[in-house]
Parts: sequence; structure tokens; C-alpha cells
Amino acid sequence: MKRARTVVIASFIILSFSFAFIEAPAYGVSDTAIEVGATLEEFTLNPPKLAEEREYLGVKDEPFTLSQWSAKLVLVEIFSVYCQTCQKSAPGMNKLFKLIQMDKNLKKDLKMLAIGQGDNQSKVDAWRKRYRVQFPLFPDPKREVFKKFGKPGTLYTVLIDPKGKVLYAHGGQIKDIDGFIGELRAFHEKQ
Repeated sequence: MKRARTVVIASFIILSFSFAFIEAPAYGVSDTAIEVGATLEEFTLNPPKLAEEREYLGVKDEPFTLSQWSAKLVLVEIFSVYCQTCQKSAPGMNKLFKLIQMDKNLKKDLKMLAIGQGDNQSKVDAWRKRYRVQFPLFPDPKREVFKKFGKPGTLYTVLIDPKGKVLYAHGGQIKDIDGFIGELRAFHEKQ
């Protein structure tokens, strides 16, 4: 009798734990992720708190859409503060941002940002501080922007043109940052 009760209690705990994660952030790449050639549905972001980030993006201190930018290319990273791949990738993405800023053509025409799917502003701010991120980070606590990308999971990186057309999509960590900057230059030359 005692053993049966223990099994029932253990089963209840396991089942409760499983249900707790139904709305948890998605890690890895899902089959529904937006793909190359698709057009990203328009979405709105609140302006960055930092003036230098608003200047970098060329936006005012009011909500904006990506179509309002003058950038020829936008690189969007979908991440989560709880994603281990995202944590491993953070130094590489910082390096990528620095390489973009050092290239006079890319610096002018390519903007980089990250969306913290499921993360609130305080979590995104803590991420920025912990990893010393210098490009704009946006919280997406209700996963509204995340859904526009087809619920890709994390880590997911997408390059889009001004019309929202997906030119590049990659699930997981981009390990060869130097090679990837070359790919970005090639996309830039085609614009």
C-alpha cells in the first residue's frame, strides 16, 4: 500500500512538472520557423530605452515597425535568457556586431537586434549587462514577435530586407563568425 501511494505521488509530481512547461520557451528549431524566401509579417517594437540605440536604429522615441527603417538589411536574433545555446552564442554575436561596425558599408546599411522571446525587460537588461551586449535587445514577454517568426525556438537568426523578405535563416549557434560576416557582405552586395 505504501509503495502504491509513493508511485501515485511520484507520478503526480512528474505530471505537474510536465504541465508547468507547456508554455515554457521553445529551445531548438521547430518545423514552423520562418524560412528563406518567406515574407515576415509586420510587427511593432517599443523604442529602445537608450538614446544611442534609438540613434543606431534611426528611430524616434515611439513604437516603430521594421518597415520604417532606412536600413537595407536587418539581422534579427531570437533568443531566450534561459537558452544554453544562446548563452554560448552571446560572445560570438557580440563579435559579429563589432565586425559589422568596423565595415563601413555594413555599418551604414545593416542593423542588428535581438528579441528575447518570453523575456521581460528586466531579464533582457540583465542579459545585456551579463554579456555586455552593445546592439539593441527587445523584450517579448508575450511572445508576440516570436510568433511572427513562426515560433522558431531559440537560438534563431534571420536576415531580412526592408520589405520583410527572409534572405537567411539559421537555427542554433553560428560558430564561424568570420565566415558569416563574409556571407553578410555577399547579401549586402546584392541589395
